[in-house]
Amino acid sequence: MRRQLSSNILFVGGAAIAALLLTIIRPTPQGLGDVVRAAPGKAADSIQHKHNLRALKIFNLTLVRIRDRYVDPARIAPKEMLYEALDSVQFNIPEVLVHPSRQNDTVSITVNDKNKVFSTADVDSPWRLSGKLKSIFGFIEVNMNPGADLARVEYSAVNGMLSTLDPHSSLLDPDLAAEMDVNTSGKFGGLGILIGMRDRKLTVIRPFKNTPAAAAGIQPGDHIIQIDDEITENLSVTEAANRMRGKPGTQIVLTIDRKNTSPLTIPLIRASIRVPSVESKLLSKANAGANLGYLKIKQFGATTTSEVASAMKEMHAQGAAGWILDLRSNPGGLLEQAISISDLFVGSGTIVTTVSGSRRESRRASKKNTDGKLPVAVLINGNSASASEIVAGALKNLERSITIGSRSFGKGSVQILYDNDDGSKLKLTIAEYLTPNDLSIQSVGIIPDIELTRMLVPTKNDSPQDTLRLLRPRLAYSERDLKASLRSKYTKKPAAPDFILSYVNDRSSYNRSAKGRATNGGERNPTEAEDIVDQDDGNEAEFRLDYEIELASEILRKVPRPNRSQMLRAAKPLLAQRASQEINKLSKELAAIHVDWTGPS
Repeated sequence: MRRQLSSNILFVGGAAIAALLLTIIRPTPQGLGDVVRAAPGKAADSIQHKHNLRALKIFNLTLVRIRDRYVDPARIAPKEMLYEALDSVQFNIPEVLVHPSRQNDTVSITVNDKNKVFSTADVDSPWRLSGKLKSIFGFIEVNMNPGADLARVEYSAVNGMLSTLDPHSSLLDPDLAAEMDVNTSGKFGGLGILIGMRDRKLTVIRPFKNTPAAAAGIQPGDHIIQIDDEITENLSVTEAANRMRGKPGTQIVLTIDRKNTSPLTIPLIRASIRVPSVESKLLSKANAGANLGYLKIKQFGATTTSEVASAMKEMHAQGAAGWILDLRSNPGGLLEQAISISDLFVGSGTIVTTVSGSRRESRRASKKNTDGKLPVAVLINGNSASASEIVAGALKNLERSITIGSRSFGKGSVQILYDNDDGSKLKLTIAEYLTPNDLSIQSVGIIPDIELTRMLVPTKNDSPQDTLRLLRPRLAYSERDLKASLRSKYTKKPAAPDFILSYVNDRSSYNRSAKGRATNGGERNPTEAEDIVDQDDGNEAEFRLDYEIELASEILRKVPRPNRSQMLRAAKPLLAQRASQEINKLSKELAAIHVDWTGPS
């Protein structure tokens, strides 16, 4: 069966969360070592030489790394790897057709109008897999169209092979590898502009504050019709974004078509654009208790801990007496950053343990620069994954915070990044991680202490696009739904939430979500891209005090405790009152659409 490679959708948006899920480390002589930003890869078009497909350089190097470090050697199945590698080539390379016959141990390869059948009966080891693929690649190479991208053939084969292992091992081609560098480093050379396709035109969604685009007067709704000397008519959004990036200090010229004006030629100088991974805001409410520090972590990049620590210091000076850590729709990132952020809130105990076979490494909290006194609430949802689950799990299991929201995604594995000479990167699963008490959240997720369920009452009960929703959703997409997802012997049946609270969802947020905009930031229209690769500019005017944040604020203000169990016990009367209020609100909204919610008299 043909499938889309996960690497092809990496960093497109929240809808591609399966590809975004990352708990990354880099190789060190000691094995599971410090987490650092991956070295920048070469751009694909900088590789001038013809790719030697039959050399299988990247494929064989991947096999060696699988042999040396893969978390579960029992999953290595050479013949299945071959079939999936060829199926992936077929999916991605138009000239190639593959017809496998597993029953007869053969595979028929057609390249343009040439065909050849290869036996697969002897493929019983990784090295025989390599030898067989070398023969097949030789046939493919001589029959491909002149000038064909042979590197893409090998990348596709590697990703097909990796798909048999688990959902998170993949090869990133040079362009995607460079994109990952941008996301983990948090800075690059660019203009600071969000672009998208509107009516088949490359359109400015908005410029970002304090960037060359904003300084040049570029406006939302502008159509970019030319980048330097290149017409944008046939460029994808991603291709256009890549054109606008470049070395800081270099010039680029955009030709803009703006309504009611002649085309504008705007020269810009690229700058070093920093993409913050953290948004912060001091939440204050007159005559309603203490100020609270709100910290929204969008992903775990190289500077995330320093951003969080700086924001905490600033808000603490302004009187913050508690912290709301918002990890909703956070897909993960660097393992070391998850550990160090957890260490900002806990002074003792094991934050996380990584396990690979008989090898274990535990990372413990320290008391240095730790805020262990102020109450903490952590917000999670079904798109909170990987590194964000490490933080949520550590703070919950070490009794440091209450957790509010919905069950997280459930990714409990660790990937290592290997840099290749051609600018590509291998992302390989080498370990699983355990939260405190040696528990794996693999395919289970973090269970919130207070589970929130949204109820929706439509504005009209006869509108086909509106649906009345009062019950908890029975199914939610998670790690366990991914093909070849891992299983852990450390996984246990999760305990139920301490409290389940159903609330009437705000219609304005539902309407935004229905139009493809994420309620809490985590989803992006796949026809939009940014030359700065970020989801928003941190504009405080866009902050919305939604139900989850408001509930966390009330609990922290009314029952401030630095201990999770104490806070939960003290919050039960407040939560019971909230539940009663939501039932009353539901009755009124149902009455407005002529639904009788009253019981029999």
